[in-house]
Amino acid sequence: MACHSAKASGFQAVLYYFDVEIEQALLRNAGRDEAHRIPEIALRGTLKKFERPTIDEGFDAMFQVRAAFENGRSVEVMK
Repeated sequence: MACHSAKASGFQAVLYYFDVEIEQALLRNAGRDEAHRIPEIALRGTLKKFERPTIDEGFDAMFQVRAAFENGRSVEVMK
């Protein structure tokens, strides 16, 4: 795993997890030009398979970044 390789080389493994609601992802996707737009079925299918990262994966620190169209972004330590 990449975390273990990084740590073995003397680096810290820090994760920034971008937490985006499906509605926000769909809106942002709709704003892309057609050539770069991802089919909605692909976004929803990926969300169903997604597993939220955990500290057990070997990260030294984990931060959750939440996107909000109105208020910018917030960064919180993940628990």
